Amino acid sequence: MDDWDFDQGAIPRFLNRFANLFPDETYNLLLGRIQQNAQATENNQRRFRSFRLTHENISFASVPSEKQLLLGRDCIARLIGSDSAEELADLFWNIAGYEEASLGLILEVAPGIDERGVRNVATLIEQAIPRLAFSSPVFARDLLLVHKENASWGP
Repeated sequence: MDDWDFDQGAIPRFLNRFANLFPDETYNLLLGRIQQNAQATENNQRRFRSFRLTHENISFASVPSEKQLLLGRDCIARLIGSDSAEELADLFWNIAGYEEASLGLILEVAPGIDERGVRNVATLIEQAIPRLAFSSPVFARDLLLVHKENASWGP
């Protein structure tokens, strides 16, 4: 189905319940959806919307935090090497949330990333909640310190 917002968000509501019971399967379904969208975009076909839906997004908030971090770690690894990071950024925030541990995942990968990875991390930060740097100043400081120490990030 192209538009998951159909029928007042019934699909995202169902997937929210499904994510609580089967987080791996829901994550893989969303990854597949992102890949479908990338292929549709490449072929100049209609895009598939999975995130930022009018009625409801898919949430992993009820999934145990250890599992959220495991899925978030996989998602950010995919995001760093992606040619199109926007939807993976949305998926990351939906899975991992904005807790210290999820922000730590970004800091874990930051020192070893290349130029594409830097652009993708910037996209990830751009997709975050407004004023993330102000609500998490320690994270912002640590990310800037990584930038300063990492020569591949440029001047």
